Formats: sequence, structure tokens, C-alpha cells
Amino acid sequence: MTGLRWLMSLFFAMFLIAGLILIFQKNWAKKHPTSIQGAARADLDLLRRAEDSFRTRYGTYTTDFGNLAIQPKFVYYKIGFLTPSSQPFVPLKLPEPHRPEVLDLDALKIAKPKLKLKYAEETKIDSIKLSELASFCSDCTASKDSFKAIAAANLDEDADLDIWTVDHTGTFTHVQNDLQAKP
Repeated sequence: MTGLRWLMSLFFAMFLIAGLILIFQKNWAKKHPTSIQGAARADLDLLRRAEDSFRTRYGTYTTDFGNLAIQPKFVYYKIGFLTPSSQPFVPLKLPEPHRPEVLDLDALKIAKPKLKLKYAEETKIDSIKLSELASFCSDCTASKDSFKAIAAANLDEDADLDIWTVDHTGTFTHVQNDLQAKP
């Protein structure tokens, strides 16, 4: 009987610690939104590296998230492209069918239902539609020789978004800072 009590105590302690970690993580993110901005660069850099790898292998960039080696588990920013690649070139021997319309993480979740991707609640990215951000990045797409991608999140309680872009040269641009005071 003491072994069972010990095991139950161990499970209780594990659940308690897991709960405290979740609470700490959410509170930390709310109190440190500037640290979350670093996640935008990290998420976009992941996409940039996947694009570079794809181009090395197939000779072109793509807007097809399904064929990029990018499968995040948890993100603070919604990342993607705004228009499908219009290039006629479709590489042979892709791991998945070529779908340039799989432009962002939302489309990737639909295309790959087994992907266990979670969005951070505190950055409200569930409600962000990248297609509505064309005024910030009208050229967020991919071609044979270049690409430009966008990332967006809401870091505070207003309607403004924190928006970043990255291009094929590795240039990160902070297009709109959600944390700066607005006039």
C-alpha cells in the first residue's frame, strides 16, 4: 500500500509542477512581450533556412509549406506568404504533391492534419488572416530566384499587429512594432 501512495504522490507532484510551468509561461509572455518579438525572427529564420534548403535541392523557392522542411509544434507568430508562387517550374520528386496554395501555417494544418501545431494564445494569432496584410507586404511570395515571407502577432490589447518580414537574402524587417506608442 505504501508503494501505491508513493506513486500517487509522485503523479500529483508531476501534475502540480506541469501546471505551475504552464502558468509561469503564460504570465512570463504577458509581462515580456519584447522577448516574444524575438520569436518572430526565430520563426521566420526557420522558414528562411527551409527555403534555402528547398532551393539548393530543387533550384527554386516555393510558397508550398507542405514541401518545406518546416513543421513547428508551437508558434507565437503566424508566418507565411500572401500569394501563391506563379512560377511554372514544378520540381520533380517532391515528398508531397506540389501545392503552392499552402501559403501559411493555417493551410499547413489543413494539409497535414496529423501535424500537432499549437498557436500561442497570448499573441492572438488564431484570429489573424495573413491574406489581409497585403498593405504591409504586397510582394510576400516566392519565385525561382527570390522569396519574401511575413509574420504577424498581436502582443497587446489593441488592434494593431506586430509585423515582420524576411527575404531570400536573410534581411529581417520589423514592418510594424505593436509595442510602440501610437499618436
